[in-house]
Amino acid sequence: LKVDPKLLANIKETLKVLYSDNPRPGENTIKSQVEQSGIGYEAKVRRVLTEKPESEMALNKAELSRDLKGQLLRLADAIENAPVDIDKNLASSATRQSPKVAEVLQGIKQATNNIELNQLSNHYAKQENQPLLLQIPYPSATEKTINLYVKKQPGGEKKNPGDKQVFNMVFL
Repeated sequence: LKVDPKLLANIKETLKVLYSDNPRPGENTIKSQVEQSGIGYEAKVRRVLTEKPESEMALNKAELSRDLKGQLLRLADAIENAPVDIDKNLASSATRQSPKVAEVLQGIKQATNNIELNQLSNHYAKQENQPLLLQIPYPSATEKTINLYVKKQPGGEKKNPGDKQVFNMVFL
């Protein structure tokens, strides 16, 4: 099974960011975790496709390559479309390995489905004026995730383009 080593290196780097062993992650760590978690994948794809300046496009492509959902989709595609050797010597080992490959592929699809479920629940929460939920991995805690709820504060809308929006955030 041949998978692009750069893709595997990117996934490994993303997982290092997501599963940081820092007992007290700072704002930059949490921001990186949310940005690379896959929850904003489609918005990143849209930015790559619609940005006109080359410098912006290159920056957005780099950001897109670090996104977990995109990495998982590319990995699943690489596994599903991997060429199969029909060599007699390899046939028996390929047959034995097939359930393992299927199990890995199933795990990748489940992780992608979990990201999409989170995206969908946040989409409905936004429509119903409910708080958005961002789940941040936190391996040093007993719960293994931090739930970050974000809700726009009533009256916190922008009146002018330079104004800041006001949000309530709760960590659990």
